Amino acid sequence: CPLPCQRSRCSPAEWLEESSVFRPGKRPLRLGAELSMFPDQIRTSRHLSQCTLPLPAGHVLMNDPSLVAPAVQAFYARDPLQMRTCRNMKHFAPAAKPDGSICMNVSFTKCLYAQLRQQRYRPGVKSGWHVPPPSDPRFVSCDLGMKLCYGLEILRRQAPKTVAEASCAAGRDGEDVCIGPRWDTFVS
Repeated sequence: CPLPCQRSRCSPAEWLEESSVFRPGKRPLRLGAELSMFPDQIRTSRHLSQCTLPLPAGHVLMNDPSLVAPAVQAFYARDPLQMRTCRNMKHFAPAAKPDGSICMNVSFTKCLYAQLRQQRYRPGVKSGWHVPPPSDPRFVSCDLGMKLCYGLEILRRQAPKTVAEASCAAGRDGEDVCIGPRWDTFVS
């Protein structure tokens, strides 16, 4: 029973004894080599990209970078009803002034970055988002930031409404950043 593809001709116990993965009393060669690549693989599968975000969204992502994945997934799997509720963004609205936004590096997995980039979405005129044309060098940064904000807003709207509206406090940059039981539920 030399090949794993021929294991139907032998019993599972025989195949395991002869395979290079399981060797009683010896170190599993193939499995050990494959597992040793994971710390490097995790580092190489990350993608760092600049995103232009409103200050509240930048503050949230600086404090909890693990919210990037749920925000991307929320935007990627959005439906028209969720987008309708995002027309008047209450928590992560676009900055009215140029100094009301921040350009920051956001760490994505390559898969999350690809999911966000491949989604074609142009915000409505009334939304307040002013994304430059695709030929502009700032397009990718603004586009990613807008999509992340929509994802954060969708997540915020999906938070259970069992507790009264969360109170807001001034963040590091003077912008309102929501805190409270409902916000804690959203973050967890």
